[in-house]
Amino acid sequence: MLAPRHVERSAELEGLLASRRISFTKFTQLAAQTAATSPAHEGSRPFPTDAGPASLPDCLLLDQMGRLSVFYASCAAAFVGGTFTPAGGHNLIEPAAASKPVLFGPFTESASEAAAALESSGGGIRVADMQSLTAALERLIGDSSYREESGRKAAEAARKLSGATRRTWELLEPFLSVLAEKKCAALIIPAIPPRINVWG
Repeated sequence: MLAPRHVERSAELEGLLASRRISFTKFTQLAAQTAATSPAHEGSRPFPTDAGPASLPDCLLLDQMGRLSVFYASCAAAFVGGTFTPAGGHNLIEPAAASKPVLFGPFTESASEAAAALESSGGGIRVADMQSLTAALERLIGDSSYREESGRKAAEAARKLSGATRRTWELLEPFLSVLAEKKCAALIIPAIPPRINVWG
């Protein structure tokens, strides 16, 4: 499955897939077909249950916002984009919270704490290039015990990071209350650690 961060890029990605002769189906088309044949189950499953391997495309292009969590729940592993270029990476916590092994490239500046936590726990795998990504995915797909253990470790790392977010909020809440009461434009809190990342 290919899920662009910005669905506006879907047309561009359609052209890319077609140029590389990769068969694909857009999620919106699939959802419409599924709704037409079984309206009660619209959006409840990624593919119709009666679709055999021969009828499935090579790639599903997710061209609708708000659906990614459904696919994280049903995938074997997730590679998070924006990590093979200096873009800094996207959300590593969402697939980890779904108990899936998380793969990412060398550029994780936007999610450095999450990347470090996942990598050290064994729930995340940092890869250097497409060759190492392919090798890591082949191992995960071919070894169910390793995949499940990696997913469990990813979920535990996500749980700990969620706890850190809660503790950060508890630390900030009294100061934010003062800010709201006094209608201040800014409040300087020198005791707060200079680097705090919060994941939604």
